[in-house]
Amino acid sequence: MKDGHKTDPFPGLGEMKARMRTFDWANTPVGSIDTWSQSLKSTVRILLASRYPMILIWGPNLIQFYNDAYSQIIGDKHPAALGTDIRITLAEAWDTLGPMIDEVMVTGIANWVPAQMLVLERSGYREESYFSLSHAPAEDDSGEIVGMFCVCSEVTQQILGDRRLRLLRDLASRAGETRSVETTCLDVAASIAEHPLDVPFALIYLRDPDGKTLRLCGKVNMPEKALLSLVSVNITEPGSDIWSLARAAAGETVLVEGVDSLFLIPGGPWNEPTRAALVMPIASSTQTEPLGVLVAGVSPNRFLDEGYRSFYELLVGQVSIAVRNAQAYEEERRRAEMLAELDRAKTAFFSNVSHEFRTPLTLMLGPLEDTLRDQQLSPSQREQITIAHRNSLRLLKLVNTLLDFSRIEAGRTQAIYEPTDLATLTADLASVFRSAIEKAGLEFIVNCQPLSEPVYVDRDMWEKIVLNLLSNALKFTQRGYIKVEQRANEGNIELRIEDTGSGIPQSELKNVFKRFHRIEGTQGRTHEGSGIGLALVQELAKLHGGSVRVESVCGGSTFIVSIKSGKQHLPVDQIASDRTLTPTSIRADAFVEEALRWLPDEVHDVDRSIEGRSRSRILLADDNADMREYLRKLLSTQYEVIAVADGEAALAAALEQVPDLVLSDVMMPKLDGFGLLTRLRQDQRTRSVPLILLSARAGEESRVEGLEAGADDYLVKPFSAREILARVKATLETARLRQEAARSRLEVQAAQERAIILERVTDAFYGLDRQWRFTYLNQRCEEYIGKTRSELLGKVVWDEYPMLKGSVFEEQYYKAVGDQVAVHFEVVSPFSEQWVEVHAYPSADGLSVNFRYISDRKELEQRREALLESERAARTEAERVGRLKDEFLAVLSHEIRTPLNAILGWSQLLRKGKLDTVQYEKGLDTIERNSKAQAQILEDLLDMSRIISGKIRLDVKNVNLNLVIEKAIESLVPALAAKDIQLETVLDDVPSAIIGDPNRLQQVVWNLLSNAIKFTPTGGTVQVSVEKVNSQVVLTVSDTGHGIKPEFLPHVFDRFRQADSSTTRKFGGLGLGLSIVKHLVELHKGTIQATSPGEEQGATFTVVLPLAEK
Repeated sequence: MKDGHKTDPFPGLGEMKARMRTFDWANTPVGSIDTWSQSLKSTVRILLASRYPMILIWGPNLIQFYNDAYSQIIGDKHPAALGTDIRITLAEAWDTLGPMIDEVMVTGIANWVPAQMLVLERSGYREESYFSLSHAPAEDDSGEIVGMFCVCSEVTQQILGDRRLRLLRDLASRAGETRSVETTCLDVAASIAEHPLDVPFALIYLRDPDGKTLRLCGKVNMPEKALLSLVSVNITEPGSDIWSLARAAAGETVLVEGVDSLFLIPGGPWNEPTRAALVMPIASSTQTEPLGVLVAGVSPNRFLDEGYRSFYELLVGQVSIAVRNAQAYEEERRRAEMLAELDRAKTAFFSNVSHEFRTPLTLMLGPLEDTLRDQQLSPSQREQITIAHRNSLRLLKLVNTLLDFSRIEAGRTQAIYEPTDLATLTADLASVFRSAIEKAGLEFIVNCQPLSEPVYVDRDMWEKIVLNLLSNALKFTQRGYIKVEQRANEGNIELRIEDTGSGIPQSELKNVFKRFHRIEGTQGRTHEGSGIGLALVQELAKLHGGSVRVESVCGGSTFIVSIKSGKQHLPVDQIASDRTLTPTSIRADAFVEEALRWLPDEVHDVDRSIEGRSRSRILLADDNADMREYLRKLLSTQYEVIAVADGEAALAAALEQVPDLVLSDVMMPKLDGFGLLTRLRQDQRTRSVPLILLSARAGEESRVEGLEAGADDYLVKPFSAREILARVKATLETARLRQEAARSRLEVQAAQERAIILERVTDAFYGLDRQWRFTYLNQRCEEYIGKTRSELLGKVVWDEYPMLKGSVFEEQYYKAVGDQVAVHFEVVSPFSEQWVEVHAYPSADGLSVNFRYISDRKELEQRREALLESERAARTEAERVGRLKDEFLAVLSHEIRTPLNAILGWSQLLRKGKLDTVQYEKGLDTIERNSKAQAQILEDLLDMSRIISGKIRLDVKNVNLNLVIEKAIESLVPALAAKDIQLETVLDDVPSAIIGDPNRLQQVVWNLLSNAIKFTPTGGTVQVSVEKVNSQVVLTVSDTGHGIKPEFLPHVFDRFRQADSSTTRKFGGLGLGLSIVKHLVELHKGTIQATSPGEEQGATFTVVLPLAEK
């Protein structure tokens, strides 16, 4: 068997082993198996045993032997390849494989070729595939090379994966480069063109803005003639869409087949036409409609499997990213160009508008200044004109700043640099601010060191630099000091303005000099300002060839302006000699006047302690002192006005005393108008207070923003006095009506909720007014008392139900109303004769009463009381039984110990052998008698146990009762003789026959007689009688003994029961005998009864048993 296995070249199981075993090798050049050389058989066995793909070529005809793994590689060429010439099987690849195999068979030197590309027709088409091959010579038994042994593995998927990954990686790198969409599409096409084996051709279409046309933006390996009708495709026109572009543009991926019938596009180096293409949407970032479509040819030499489709999904994804990046770049570039154009337009607009403003401002300031010089003005007129003049100067300052800035941006600023005593000029400019700074409670330090030579500056520009920096320092400094220092420093002149204000966060330092930039959260004296003051300072410093920088920590900032000394750095044509210096005080008026209005002014408040005020209270919040004062005076004629300068002060005032209306500016320091509105709406106390926002931001959007935030009205500056008065009045009236409506709604809602609750409660409910009339009844009350609401509402309860007069109802109701206390009572209802529980609650309007029927509860209470009584009785009985058990155990131990002592005593005496014959016999009698007593005790206990468990059984037969009595008497003769008791027997002449267990019946008689003997004193009498009465026999045992107390007679047959402990001590016994007798009699369907005239008068026990049927 083993030898046969060794010579079998195809041992074991497997497809190729089975095929080779059944193959007709005799009809092949290698001949039948029995002619094979040992080398061939061994090689075939090795080949078949391996799980790695292997093939053996043998003989000059190159006959093929291969294993199961190799059969999977050659596809549909299996199983025809077995036993045939390999040159026929792999004819399409023999140009590549033939030379390698021939070289091995000629030279005998093995080779190894990694990732060799072969074009195989193994799946119905010419397939591009890759294999790692190892060829080794195969020798026969003589050592001659007669074949080739090849081990191979397919690596097609690895090669394709690496190649496709290179394409995707190339596209990803190109997607990161910013360029136009057109250039990006061309670059993407160029990258795809480098991979014709995976993408034979490609078309990149992008959607035009109209959404209907797809425009060709990139192509790969597509003939120019074929593109004539494909450059621009209207996807809404039927018949023009050969690529199904419309479906792809709607988001669907489409496989288009039959491409070779439209165009002849080679699919690789083997000149096979491309037959199919995938048309895929190029996704957009918004996921609405695709950006365009990618048409990608499918290689004719690869099957479109899941891996190929996944590659195309990744390919179109990379194309999408590249196109989106290019579109974003182009959009950003267009946006930047638009912003630059807008900036230029804005600069031109500011320049023009500033010029247009100056003329009317000049015409305003001149007459105002003339009017102020008039001595005939009243104080109120002078105050109003002063406000107008001050705000006109402020407007002029703003216009000049905007004009300067627009000139600088437009490059039209012509600075005139003059030699200047800069220390004096700076000190003079600083002195103008001294009164305002010191009025604010700040220390003002000026230290301008004399310079060795004049400094070339444009004096107007320098003035604006100093005034803007000082104005900024005062605006943001609440306490401490402001310091101005100027000195020469290494060829430069440095101006340092230091303050102890709020400081600037480190993250905001880079934005300080940006136009219109505001630092959020910075605490200043006001929120007003154009936002270009510091930006203007920077530009003016640059015009001097200098710079400005800021150093800041929490609690202060220092602005440092540095300009060069000398004039070599300045344009020659802009250097001038001395000119007349305009007095600084005139130029600084606008800055100082504006700064003074930031300081706290006289507080105008109202007496908040007034009770019963009739005028509405208005809380006014505005950081502009002139506007605040103007509105305060305007509104004070009709309302009580509390005026504050910022949002935090307004919030504190509102929470201290809730106003009727809040009038707030939007832009304020510390807490702006929107923040104040939010905080007021969050607090329960001020949630419903109406609020009007004042703002300089015009336009419908600003108004909508304010109203959406929760404001009741939004008023845009400028406004007239009549308009704001009308708005305030309307808002107050609307708030009043809203509050009244809310109160009414709450009252109605509360009443409805009460009614719903009362209807849903399971109790009956009704209400009575102070005159005892019904005011309300719920449905359950109607059901209980049998009348409807319409019948009872308005009726007096005592009139409708006179039976309640003089009852507990009247007594308790009057008590509740009179003493104003809630009452609760339970009573039998006069309406239904059922128990009811009543609760009555007094109120200012009368009495509220709810009641419920509780008869079921009362019945449950009675049941509960009965159960409790039963439980108490059971507990008492258990305690009694426990006591009986204890007494029984004591008696049992006594009853057992007494005879045991006698037995043990006589046993010891007998053992000594010193007794005479009489004493010896007496000892034996004593031992026998006490042993029987012990046996009887055990029998009684066992019988009682059987009786309790129901296991006692009777051996029933016909019994002669006389004989049973005689046997019982016979066993008790010694006991009778011991107490000298006379036994009288009265038996029937004709023996009574009954059905029963003779032993148990004898036990009954014996127990009754023993009991009689025990309780009969010495010399007494015991009588036993039997007589027939109808169909029964009556057995009577009586004695002249101790007798039974009347109260103990009902318990005489109870287990373990004796009359009292003295009885037990005197007569002994376990208290089981009579109980056993009763159970045995009942088992015989009989009865037993005990009677006794009383103590010391004897007792009689009467047993009645049925006679046996004849």
